Amino acid sequence: MNILEKITLLTKKSNPDLRRNDPKNLYNAETDHIVPLKQIFNQLQNNMGLSDGDIKRIANSEKNLAVTGRRINNPKREMSNSEFIKQQEVLKSQGKEYIDLTPEQKANMIKMEQNAQKAIENGVNNAVH
Repeated sequence: MNILEKITLLTKKSNPDLRRNDPKNLYNAETDHIVPLKQIFNQLQNNMGLSDGDIKRIANSEKNLAVTGRRINNPKREMSNSEFIKQQEVLKSQGKEYIDLTPEQKANMIKMEQNAQKAIENGVNNAVH
């Protein structure tokens, strides 16, 4: 290990924010809940026909999970894909820092959200039935 690598390693060890927010990590793959957990919980919490386990299974179903880059997943937080796209368009129109999404990415994100919402509805119906 050369001196530059040792300095970089020590800097990252002493600075946890740098470890988490290293720009090299922006393109790391992360698992994203297409319809965020908070939205699913808010949507289903008062459904007397569902147990906590049912809600957990529905929220973590394969159709509600997608692999995405950290640069999108981190700022998306508790937003749906469509909310995130709208937010980025607003930020762009205000001249603020935003994530540039291609029309294909936007269309794919919207389609995935629609499919995930259908899967959630089917999961609710199956659990209640």
